[in-house]
Amino acid sequence: MNGISIGEVVLDSDTVRLDVGSVAELTARGVKLTLTRAGVYDIEALLKARGESRSIGIASVIGSKIASILDEPERAQTAAMGVRGAKSENELDWMSGDTAELMETGKGHLTNSRFDDALEIFEEAYDFADISEETEVLFYLGYTNALTGNLRMALIYLSDADPDSEAEFFIDFILLKGQILTETFAYDEAIDWFATYSADLSGNQIAAQLALLLQGVSYKGLDNVAQARNALQQAINMDASSDAGRAAQGVLKDL
Repeated sequence: MNGISIGEVVLDSDTVRLDVGSVAELTARGVKLTLTRAGVYDIEALLKARGESRSIGIASVIGSKIASILDEPERAQTAAMGVRGAKSENELDWMSGDTAELMETGKGHLTNSRFDDALEIFEEAYDFADISEETEVLFYLGYTNALTGNLRMALIYLSDADPDSEAEFFIDFILLKGQILTETFAYDEAIDWFATYSADLSGNQIAAQLALLLQGVSYKGLDNVAQARNALQQAINMDASSDAGRAAQGVLKDL
């Protein structure tokens, strides 16, 4: 078992230990593995888990639902996420003028996949934001970093955010942070995260199904087959024909 240093080469067969407060980003076979929590990790097992998630398309299943937050008002009413009502034309009126304008610009960049530009704008918005505005800006900073593959920074921003349950992006926040915890192999924390917010998700079938999918993946990562089967089967029972339902079936087949 090895500690790892910046720039050090590790083999697929290596096992590495990450200390509390440390972060590691490993690149292998064209895949970046991000570790943000203390623990002992088997590189080959991590690569296998990431490959399985990619083949089933779990990240895209979650991401496509979260992306609906950028929909126009008329689309938001029927968006697949199904967790928000139509946006108000004055949605950002509560924000200060500079912050509101910057947020709108940043969201426009996201819609056009101009992620670096969006990050720059959201960082500027954070400088202008007052306390009541910071959480929304932090969410979008986390979301944009996740889109660029910078999961370490995404998790930092999301960990600093504490949205009110009435916030339009509240469910997206729960799902996004849970997905990133799962993708960074913080399986125990992902399971606890979704358990904490189970009541908030229970009123929305799509969000609850996605949470069960990620819980199933996390239990699988911990080699807890019984709990993984239970969570995945619950997700399938909700709607076997949905993207999340099909993804859950794919994970279940591998148990």
